[in-house]
Amino acid sequence: MKNTFLFAITIGICLSACKNEKEEDNVGPVTPQGVCATDAVSYSATIQPILANNCLSCHDAGMASGNVDLSTHDKVAAVARRGALYGSVAHQGGYVPMPYNGKKLSDCDIAKIKAWIDAGTPNN
Repeated sequence: MKNTFLFAITIGICLSACKNEKEEDNVGPVTPQGVCATDAVSYSATIQPILANNCLSCHDAGMASGNVDLSTHDKVAAVARRGALYGSVAHQGGYVPMPYNGKKLSDCDIAKIKAWIDAGTPNN
């Protein structure tokens, strides 16, 4: 009886821990197969929303922290071509990790930024 009670409590704790996982702790938007979709990345539908949600509060035209303005495609593309956009969001050595004093972007968002840069930073 005592073992059954302990087993039930252990299972209950494990299940409650699984239920308390936050959606934002996941890797990011994924396909139904569980893979980050980086094959149809565009500036307007993919990159700009990532930047708007994570970067523009400090890096827009009115407040270009560190002299980095990410408010337009041309400005983002210039930072990306220098390697600074990917280096910062991927937390690579030699770059200031971004978001500054914030939670690192999801692996999926970082992969999407890399895919866009690898595609030549198109304005699409």
